[in-house]
Amino acid sequence: FGFSDKIVGKILGYRRRFYQGNTTHRGRPGRPGRVATLMKDASGRSETYGCAYRLSGKEQIAAALEHLNMRESTLGGYSLSVEDFYSAEFAPIPALVYTATPENAQFTGEQSIEDLADIIANSSGPTGTNVEYLFRLAEWQREFLPLVEDDHLYELTRATKSKLLAKEQNSQLRSTSGY
Repeated sequence: FGFSDKIVGKILGYRRRFYQGNTTHRGRPGRPGRVATLMKDASGRSETYGCAYRLSGKEQIAAALEHLNMRESTLGGYSLSVEDFYSAEFAPIPALVYTATPENAQFTGEQSIEDLADIIANSSGPTGTNVEYLFRLAEWQREFLPLVEDDHLYELTRATKSKLLAKEQNSQLRSTSGY
């Protein structure tokens, strides 16, 4: 969707987790990939970093909301709330936040890093591999927020790279041994 400005910042009281299945973009029916979702943190001490997009004019706002409501609410089963978004440039600003709910059909709930890495290493869909999605998110965070340590994201990235390396070594072993 079109936007007028994009700023990097954070929301408080949420964690980013890969507890949302996806069969429309990074997975397929029967083999859902995993995508990031925001989860409310009961302790309220978590910070999750990302981008807020400033929308201007009725047409830009309507187009963005139509796109996001289709992607997040209709297809993905998220709920919508307004939270303060904090950035270095501005005082806190209200931002729409889509949050996963355990009631939606694609919500997977908590899974181990190893299980998530195995799913991500072996999933793809119409918009590409699940690995690409994970790695691009981690790359973005490292580039724009080099001092922020997202343990879940970075542990999942390391575990997925390990799964891919093992898969490649297995493939090479099979090809050199004639299997």
